[in-house]
Amino acid sequence: MKAERLRKAILCVLVPLLLISSTSVAQQPDYKFKNGDYIDLYVYNAPELTNEFRIQSDGYVRLPLIGNVEAVGKTESELYNSIYEALSVPIKQPLMTLLPKFQVSVLGYVERPGVFTISGTERIVEIIAEAGGFSPEASGRIEIYRGEEKIKIKQHNILESKSPIALIEPGDVIVAKRKLFTRSDYSVILSTLTSIALFTYYTTRD
Repeated sequence: MKAERLRKAILCVLVPLLLISSTSVAQQPDYKFKNGDYIDLYVYNAPELTNEFRIQSDGYVRLPLIGNVEAVGKTESELYNSIYEALSVPIKQPLMTLLPKFQVSVLGYVERPGVFTISGTERIVEIIAEAGGFSPEASGRIEIYRGEEKIKIKQHNILESKSPIALIEPGDVIVAKRKLFTRSDYSVILSTLTSIALFTYYTTRD
């Protein structure tokens, strides 16, 4: 009896939250999933389905209980509906949420350049932190390549979250720019000037 009351209490809390989450899915931009994207899936009372799943090279996401679900080319709401429909067979009226994840590249003067999987809600400063932060040679400026578009962002705008773009988008390439002159550059310049001065001195002293 106590267990049943506890279950009802949990449902009273979860159902509104899940409805809000599923509504927000349809309100996000109509990004279409590609091979290699991920989804975070949560299904109430189904721990085997509450996990992160990768969209495979054949365009399908493989899920316990329901098998393959076609994902590539679908929007977030379309994939949500496909999974919900398939899941309704083994689970009556499933309570579920779906959060898309995608990959962006962080290149240039960061400590760990590479490809990172994000949810799209992260601020730029958080993505730079994922890449280990700026390297000593970095100027603090970044450029974001989005298709044919190039967006320049200054360091103080990154730190104060005043970037001219709201969120990072799937496929964005973030490039951390180099300082105009680094400490090693100054060392090379100083060494070169010293060599020139010594050469000039010894060739003109007579």
